[in-house]
Amino acid sequence: MEVISYIALIVVVIALVVLGVVGALELSQYYFKWEVKITDTDKYLKTNGFLSEFSIFPESLDGITGVNEYHYYDGGNSTGQEIFLEIVYSPEEFEEEIKRIESTVGEKSGKGVKYDDAKLFGFKTYISIYHYGAVGEQYEYACVDEENKKIVYVYLEWRSIENIGFDQRYLPLEYASSYGNKDGLSFDMYGTYEKDVWYDQTASVTQRRSLEIIALASQGI
Repeated sequence: MEVISYIALIVVVIALVVLGVVGALELSQYYFKWEVKITDTDKYLKTNGFLSEFSIFPESLDGITGVNEYHYYDGGNSTGQEIFLEIVYSPEEFEEEIKRIESTVGEKSGKGVKYDDAKLFGFKTYISIYHYGAVGEQYEYACVDEENKKIVYVYLEWRSIENIGFDQRYLPLEYASSYGNKDGLSFDMYGTYEKDVWYDQTASVTQRRSLEIIALASQGI
């Protein structure tokens, strides 16, 4: 019996040590702001815990020869998450990819992408997530450079502008100095957030702001 008790004690001590190491790693990630960077395209979109279906991104990079850059940062609770993909297509591939993006819908919600004609971004952009609020902060979109047949795909989750790892021209124009945009808009193609607040595509900036205020007030925001 003494031997069994001794073995059981050893097992308990090992378990506590392991739990302590895991906890310490999590705390160190939070307080010391270390993060993992992945650039291997073989690990494309192999991520866990994200509130997205990544439908606006290409399903696979197999057979795509124009990948200029791919990276994925995971900083957990410390620096947030970032996925960046830049692809230059042939004219034919570009047109096919635009058609695919335009027809993309959320698997659960059935909602399609929003198209922004360079009002919220410096480029024409297709948006699947544009959300800033107390319950979460996420962005997922594809910026389109028609002249160069280039599309930049981005996913951001709780990512401070100080930690952005790509050309900030591809951020929303009103991305704040700390976190998120401040324009009051919210859209989620995947249906994670129930309330969508968007702008009238034909409205002027002044009219758009008035519409946003009215929409927010009507929803009690």
